[in-house]
Amino acid sequence: PEFKLTLEQANKMFDTKYERLVDIERYIIKVAQKELGEKADITFEYMKVTDKTVSKVGRKAIAAYRFFCTRNQDRQGTLF
Repeated sequence: PEFKLTLEQANKMFDTKYERLVDIERYIIKVAQKELGEKADITFEYMKVTDKTVSKVGRKAIAAYRFFCTRNQDRQGTLF
């Protein structure tokens, strides 16, 4: 399964008040990805979804993250 997560959705889901998606990535997404990879039989990959209408100097603004959930082949059949 896959889903998309915007800054507003992430702040509501995690009860946070981050102002930038990059902070959500740094403090929540990467930490959760590492822990799931080490301890669970599921994991996820994600990619940045850019907003073509809003660009910063030299790069496009991140509008959301798209997540792809999969089984963790290294820990198949285990939970923790």
